[in-house]
Amino acid sequence: GFCAKKAFDVSAFANLCGEASVLLLLLRLSNFLREAYSGVTTTRLLEYLPGEKERVADRGVTRVSNIEPFNSYIPHETHVRGKVGRSATTSVLDNSIRQYAEFRRLMRENDEKMSIHSGEW
Repeated sequence: GFCAKKAFDVSAFANLCGEASVLLLLLRLSNFLREAYSGVTTTRLLEYLPGEKERVADRGVTRVSNIEPFNSYIPHETHVRGKVGRSATTSVLDNSIRQYAEFRRLMRENDEKMSIHSGEW
């Protein structure tokens, strides 16, 4: 049968990117902690309980020198200064696409690492 092609819903895509941005920050933080501190693993991150006293197993984590600061920047503008109309919409959409692409890339990288190292990376 005939399938009508739906128009691209920019608003729904923007909402999807907004939701992905929360996960993007968590993925970035997880990667940052593993890079910035030797001895930090996915298992340690998952088992960490902030209200619990330090366990012997939690020791042995050391800070790596010369690591870049954590990148917490997420563009969230609903408009772009100095741009109006179609130009502003295109800029916001471009930011959303970049943000979603980074989210997808980090998810794929994490999936690959998990399968290679069976949960410990």
